[in-house]
Amino acid sequence: MKYITIHGLRHSYCTTQINNNKYLNISTVSKLMGHVDIITTLKYLHSDECTNEKVCSVFED
Repeated sequence: MKYITIHGLRHSYCTTQINNNKYLNISTVSKLMGHVDIITTLKYLHSDECTNEKVCSVFED
C-alpha cells in the first residue's frame, strides 16, 4: 500500500473537487479548504487546470 500523508489527501481532495464536481468552482473549493486566498488553492491543483473554465474565469473577473 502506498504511503499517503494527510497533506497529500488535501491535495487530492482539492484536485478531485475541481475536476469532478460540476457544481463547485475554484472559489467554493477554496472556502471548503479553509484558504483565505484563491492563489493558495491553485497551488494545490495537480492537473492542467489552465484549460478549465472554472479556474481561468477567476482571473478574468
